[in-house]
Amino acid sequence: MSEVAGRILGMTPEEFQHHTQQTIAAGWDCLRALSPDQTADAVALFEAITAAEAQLAGLRLALLHEARHLDSPVVLDAVRSCTRTNQAHATASIKLSAELADRFPIINSALCEGYISLEQAHAICSGLKKLPAQYSKTDLETCQQQCLQYVHELGPKELRQLAARMAELIDPEGAEAEEAKRMEREEKKAHAGRFLRLRPDFHGSMTITGKLPLADATLLAAQIEALMPSLTSYRETAETPTPDMRRADALVRLAAIAATVVTCPPKVVTGRRCRSP
Repeated sequence: MSEVAGRILGMTPEEFQHHTQQTIAAGWDCLRALSPDQTADAVALFEAITAAEAQLAGLRLALLHEARHLDSPVVLDAVRSCTRTNQAHATASIKLSAELADRFPIINSALCEGYISLEQAHAICSGLKKLPAQYSKTDLETCQQQCLQYVHELGPKELRQLAARMAELIDPEGAEAEEAKRMEREEKKAHAGRFLRLRPDFHGSMTITGKLPLADATLLAAQIEALMPSLTSYRETAETPTPDMRRADALVRLAAIAATVVTCPPKVVTGRRCRSP
């Protein structure tokens, strides 16, 4: 039985609720006693409430974890059917309670002590779960401790990213090799997903859509940017083109340059379609 669960069993739920209500009432008394010039006290009260909120969240998750080991599913059923939240959130909470207790006890302790928020704890766990499965318990403890050093500087989103990159701290060479493999997979996927579609709209225009690997698209974008006509070149037509219009003109220029280098097969126009002779 965990220490948190032991404290819960040390008093009845009614007694726990009574003491909790007394604490909340004391908080309201502090709030009402604040004067406009007591900004430091207001900040201190806010921090105390935030820490208490995290501690209650940790206590709730600890209770959920203990409930998973009970013979009766009544507690978990009550959580899933609670109208204060939806079933997806309830399921996520039950899952998080198991992860904190079984895999990330250091993060769990930080949450129960009010050192981090529930959102930060969830973010760190989400990031750490992306680490290689072969990491030892000692490696995971090191990652957890490193993440906790930045909880006062980073929000949940940044902490998730930091936790996911802890592999660079534990195994820099392995992380570099894994990153190279990931980039290679992305390049292959991007190459396999390339396409170019040309569709006439039958109103005097052609719709062009496509997708290229990043390296190829960067080269094309640079060529188009270099061939974009200047605004002054449109003075004779009294036209004020948008940047997108100028890029379209640059693409036509690029095609014209390519036509002078590569011999294109002649096309015969038949109605709305073109065919090679």
